[in-house]
Amino acid sequence: MHQPKKAFWLNSFNIAAPIWGGFVILLCKSRLFCKSMAMTNTDTSKSTPKIMIIAGEASGDILAADVMRELKLSHPNAEFMGVGGAKMSEEGLNSIFPISELTLMGLTEVLPHIPKLMRRGRELTKIAKQEQPDILLTVDSPDFTLRVAKKIKRACPNIKAIHYVSPSVWAWRRGRVNKMAKFLDHVLTLFPFECDFYKHTTLACTHVGHPVVRRLLPYRSKTPTETRKLAILPGSRPQECIRHWPTLLTIMQDLAIQDQNLSFVIPIPNLELLDHLPITDDIKQQIQFVTHDNRYEALATCTAALTKSGTSNLELAVLGIPMVVFYATSTTTAFIAQKLLNVPYVSPVNWVLGKKTIPELLQNEFTPENTLKELRPLLMQATTRAKQQEELQRTSRRLQKD
Repeated sequence: MHQPKKAFWLNSFNIAAPIWGGFVILLCKSRLFCKSMAMTNTDTSKSTPKIMIIAGEASGDILAADVMRELKLSHPNAEFMGVGGAKMSEEGLNSIFPISELTLMGLTEVLPHIPKLMRRGRELTKIAKQEQPDILLTVDSPDFTLRVAKKIKRACPNIKAIHYVSPSVWAWRRGRVNKMAKFLDHVLTLFPFECDFYKHTTLACTHVGHPVVRRLLPYRSKTPTETRKLAILPGSRPQECIRHWPTLLTIMQDLAIQDQNLSFVIPIPNLELLDHLPITDDIKQQIQFVTHDNRYEALATCTAALTKSGTSNLELAVLGIPMVVFYATSTTTAFIAQKLLNVPYVSPVNWVLGKKTIPELLQNEFTPENTLKELRPLLMQATTRAKQQEELQRTSRRLQKD
């Protein structure tokens, strides 16, 4: 594995939310999850196993809901408790508190909420001590979930603790693996290389693949429309969308002047966010906002994409949509990230490939001028798109479980 060099991995420095911005995740199928429970001597024969699941944001909610759905097939009487969002609620979870309280990003954004986060951690520990679940499954969001897992393990020594989506120990704070081994029984990883960082510990580690491939397979057969469409992905969190929007709006205006037939597909977390995303009359008719339920079908028809770094990069890679990646955060968060992080790339597509295939524009580099310089060839030149699409196919293959 190559030795990383210093770089701004600006969207990954996070206190109470995922190190990766939630953006890179895996699908833990029931058979793999049950295998991990067996390896940790968990009694899965109980007619009504109690499973506590704690997810920290929307991407974790989707992952955990997949786990719940699969587990109910083999354990229909399983009792679930914990923290989740809409997807987990559909599977029968009554969330102890809203998952939105954990969807925070960046140092300056998180600091005011630390007292509440600590209080919520104590609340979850108290409930675990009262209910005595058989299994604790924490999903992503390591800076919150792992702290809670440690407290719960101390309060409930017999519980089997599994963490789903390894923290980015290969990017920063590698010493965490030794600490995790003291209170976790098993960690499930996205990428095969991640297991290498746990080999020197007693912590069991299993690579289970990435869910994005399976999830997007039904959409891969779609082809881009004859008229050009540009996907604009401002972020999965409202604060990200609002921060990035002024620059994105200017880019859309400049592109629309050159090509009045160009349309923009913009996935957003929720429709309420539209109140905070001003649109000028000159491009209003060219914009299509989509929410989670129909985002993949809309993205699959796009010519190219301009996307915030994160899980969306992997989704676009599986769909074969060439892209330019951007990210901007507060000056304070960026400064601290530069000092602490040790990775060469921002986009997970570039991590998987081990080289900078996808253009990355970070912080002050993310300007309309720089972005248009990288984006226009992808929109206008079929050969440029095809070259990047070859690399995206390699990415998709490497995301699958061996």
